[in-house]
Amino acid sequence: MEKRSKKSKATAVSDKQAKALKAKSDSRAEKAAAEEKAPEETPAAEKPHVAKTPKKPFIEAIRSNEGHMKKISLAFSLLAVILIFWGAFSVRMATADEQYLLGADDPFYWSRLAQYIVDGNIPEYDQLRLHPEYEPLTFGLFPYFVAWSYNIVHAVNGVDFYRFLFWVSPFFAALAVFPAFWIGKELHSNKAGIFAAFFVGFTPSFLFRSMAGYLDTDCFVVFFSMLVVALFLAAYNRVDTKNWKKPAPIILAILAGVSMALFALVWSGFSYMPWLFAGLFGFQWVYNVFLAEGSDIKNKVKNSMGFFKSHVLIYALMFLAFLATYYPMPYVLSNLSAPDPIQQVIGVTSFFQTAKAEGGIFPNVWISISEEMSASFSEVVGRVHPVIFGFGLLGLIFLMFLFFQNLGKKSIYPETFFFMFIWIAPTLYGSLWAVRFTQLLALPMAICAGLAVAIIFDAIFRLENYGDNKALLKKASWIIAALFSVFLLYALVLGNDANYTSIYKADEMSANSFGSGATSGWVTSMSWLKNNSAECSVVATYWDPGYLIASLSERTTVYDGGTQNNQRVTSIEDLNGLDCMKDRQGYLIDEEGLSDWCDTYGTHSSVYCSLIGTPDAPKQYCVTSRMQDMAGALYTSDEVKAAKVLESYLGDCTEIYFLASNDLIGKSTWWTYFSNWDPVKGQGTAYPYSMSGLTGQKQLMLENGTALEYGPFYLKITVKDGMQKVEPLLLQNGMWLGIKALIFYDNGTAVRLDYPDAPVPGVLWVDPTFRLVIYMPAQTENSMFTRMFFFEGEGFEYFEKVYSNSEIKLFKLNLEKLKEDYPEVK
Repeated sequence: MEKRSKKSKATAVSDKQAKALKAKSDSRAEKAAAEEKAPEETPAAEKPHVAKTPKKPFIEAIRSNEGHMKKISLAFSLLAVILIFWGAFSVRMATADEQYLLGADDPFYWSRLAQYIVDGNIPEYDQLRLHPEYEPLTFGLFPYFVAWSYNIVHAVNGVDFYRFLFWVSPFFAALAVFPAFWIGKELHSNKAGIFAAFFVGFTPSFLFRSMAGYLDTDCFVVFFSMLVVALFLAAYNRVDTKNWKKPAPIILAILAGVSMALFALVWSGFSYMPWLFAGLFGFQWVYNVFLAEGSDIKNKVKNSMGFFKSHVLIYALMFLAFLATYYPMPYVLSNLSAPDPIQQVIGVTSFFQTAKAEGGIFPNVWISISEEMSASFSEVVGRVHPVIFGFGLLGLIFLMFLFFQNLGKKSIYPETFFFMFIWIAPTLYGSLWAVRFTQLLALPMAICAGLAVAIIFDAIFRLENYGDNKALLKKASWIIAALFSVFLLYALVLGNDANYTSIYKADEMSANSFGSGATSGWVTSMSWLKNNSAECSVVATYWDPGYLIASLSERTTVYDGGTQNNQRVTSIEDLNGLDCMKDRQGYLIDEEGLSDWCDTYGTHSSVYCSLIGTPDAPKQYCVTSRMQDMAGALYTSDEVKAAKVLESYLGDCTEIYFLASNDLIGKSTWWTYFSNWDPVKGQGTAYPYSMSGLTGQKQLMLENGTALEYGPFYLKITVKDGMQKVEPLLLQNGMWLGIKALIFYDNGTAVRLDYPDAPVPGVLWVDPTFRLVIYMPAQTENSMFTRMFFFEGEGFEYFEKVYSNSEIKLFKLNLEKLKEDYPEVK
């Protein structure tokens, strides 16, 4: 590497000498004399884009000639990045005064764990989830970071714990701009670093998930992704083939490994990063063998070993530091979850093939999670932001051009293009596979965008090199640079009109539109539950609000956002008379099968694991899906069946509550799909509600009456002979088809009208205000959810309504009556 740097330096000196000689004379003899002083293998004229004094191999291919403009000082650059940090932080603090955390799931879970750590009271088992078989309470490093940060800040200013939680995500998300600047600086210049920092700080891809009050790992994922790459590049660029003991690259490589270990302990998705570095390592080795002198591959490999050995040391130190940090941590923090990182790195190779795969005995809930949904290319571009994506793509094209232009030149290192390409390609694929990964794609796109802007500026200021009238070209370059700067100012910060909204303004408007995930309906219902239920009470519902319920009501749940696919084992005697396969969609196992099941999922996963081999062990068991059990209880029209399923989850508690919430109307596609899962076909069948708002009102032309329009649904109201007639209709294939039943409210009383001859099965339910209709398919019109939410539990025998508001309907299972009527219920 040092040898190559000397060659490049000699080339730069010859350039200056050539220019001086050309100013005195244009004779061929003088030119030849100047050229004799230059290295023959890399004439300067062939690479005008190469820096005159390259110091870092990553940047030799793109380092610009900055002789035409004053170099930005490091102090000024850091000031600019500090301003970007403050802007990114301030935008995210728009929700700092919300009463409750944002979102309705993960933030409540993390806050509960951080509170345990702050209080110094971490329970051995988490008794607020996966009832009645509690898991050992282990978790990643994130809540420790939160708790430790709080203890430090609280010692300084006495901040309240709950208020402090609102600051965590904005701070660490904004902090990512500093390593982003570092990366841009390592790859190109301070200019590239400043723009990369801006793009990382304001990409909309993870704005919501890093807002004040959205306490989740995303902020740390972005920060550590940037930090690990920055440290790695800094180490890589400082390798000296003549002095392997040079401390700077060694220290930086170790810090990169430690940072990656901390990243891995925060989020298992870190596992793509080792592949990123391994890909660069493989390319680097092959490319340097290609460049090495020698007539055959053996000699080429031999002659490239100096470069190879000096760089492999960086990789070795980084991964050794990673392992030395990662493996001891669970011994330091007893509750720390630390899966085998080697298995995680290997497992990521099949992640995209298996994570959302269907076709098993039980459904895969991942297909229904919004952030795991596949995304279109346009949606990915929008989430990253079109300007960032466009400049990022342009930057990658610039790097590719330089890569091919300088292919095979010893003084040119093409790693920059390859590194950015292998960083962008898998994250782009991941973003199309699941929309949540756009925040990972946004990072390399932001870096490439910063490079593109810096390269464009450099190209503008090199205009004077391409003509004889240098004074005129220099003025032109300044004018073009000024116009480009105005464009950037408008595109990035100031633009806010009917045609375009800048990145900053768009973030600002989005930030002001976010609100708490804990609505008043949820807060009041959970407060009632906390104050009016037994301390050991179970809340059964769909998985989404599990974390919120556990946090606000301090009552245990059946499953939640981290356990959607969990299974459960129940003895045949404890099924309350239900059939394992027909009623519970499960499968049977014997004691040997239970032993295998306990080995797979852990002895804590079933109370029966501890009974294996004892006289008290049941002989046969039913394995079921928690998702199918809960979704099935919402879907079934059989109240007794729902009651028996829920009772089997009572465990050692004394009360169980069944909750129906308004969000389950929109989510009915999925809970009906999972309820009707066919293991033979490997898919389910959905029977969702269809909701439409009032879109218009028309006078009938041929009849005396009015038609209320609700999208494809019509409510035809006519008057004849003083009698009013109401008909629910569905517009389908250009034809008006009657619906078999209509439910509306007259002075607060539900009225049902049946139309036996109508061809469309199901019910059209009309909101009391007549501003909304909901079509209920025949399969769900009498479901437990329909009866709980829309009809307040009318006609129930075993479920008693104990609390109701516009969002939440809460019912308590009458265990005494159920056991009295059905002796098989124990």
